[in-house]
Amino acid sequence: MKLIKQLKLTSLILVIAFCANPQITFALDVNVTSDTGTTVTNSVTLGNFTNSATITTSGVSDGVQNSGTITTFTNSGTIIGVDDGIQNDGTITSLINSGRITGAFGVFTSNTGTLTTFTNTGTTAGSTYGFFGSTHQVCIVSS
Repeated sequence: MKLIKQLKLTSLILVIAFCANPQITFALDVNVTSDTGTTVTNSVTLGNFTNSATITTSGVSDGVQNSGTITTFTNSGTIIGVDDGIQNDGTITSLINSGRITGAFGVFTSNTGTLTTFTNTGTTAGSTYGFFGSTHQVCIVSS
């Protein structure tokens, strides 16, 4: 059995397209790269999104873009975006980072997004801001 160590997308986007179900868990443990566009896009409801690999884009875009709902987003790997590491226009109840998130903005929550709790024991860095929340309050547990 051959294991996939890296997945490279040249003109496609890895889109999480499950039926809206808060019990669904999406776990990424292979490296994913996109030369153009956002690498991982979520627009549905997920119970858990877990990354323990490397998500990166070399195009002017985001590593992960969320416009749906994620109850728990756990990153112990690396997320690199040229624009944002994580762009949140939806809802993330709990973001737990023990890995590395970088971009112009490491984590960016727009004025339409909600991030309830951000626990950061890893690295969140950006050339502009490591963390930016437009208008909503965020409870940062640890940094």
